[in-house]
Amino acid sequence: MTFGERLIKLRTERGYPNRTQFAKILGIPSTTLRNYEKDEREAGHKFLIQISNFFDVTVDYLLGVTDEENNYNENRSTPTSNDNEIVSLYNLLDTEDKAEIRGLIKGMLRAEKYSASKSKLHA
Repeated sequence: MTFGERLIKLRTERGYPNRTQFAKILGIPSTTLRNYEKDEREAGHKFLIQISNFFDVTVDYLLGVTDEENNYNENRSTPTSNDNEIVSLYNLLDTEDKAEIRGLIKGMLRAEKYSASKSKLHA
C-alpha cells in the first residue's frame, strides 16, 4: 500500500470523508492533500510528522515500512525502580561499554530460555 493509499484509508476510516475539509484542518491547500493522496507529490518530513501525530500512527506505517499502525507493546509494563536504576547506570557508561552491554543482552536473548523473544530480536 502506498503512502497516498494509507493517507486516504486513515482519513476516511477516522471520520474525515471530505478531503477539502480535512486539508483545512491540517492547514494545507486541498490540492496539496490531493497530490499526496494520489502519490503525485512526496510528503516532506514535517507533514509526515504532522499526520503521524494527528492519527497516532508511526511514520514507518505511513511510509509502508511496516503494516503495524503503531509500535505500542501491549505487554509493556511501567518501569520499576530497578529498571530506572539500570537505565541510570547504563547512561553513565561510555559509547564502547554501552555497545558491549547491548551485545551481552542480545546474546542472552538468543539463548534457548528466551526462544519466544527470538522472533522479536533484531540482531
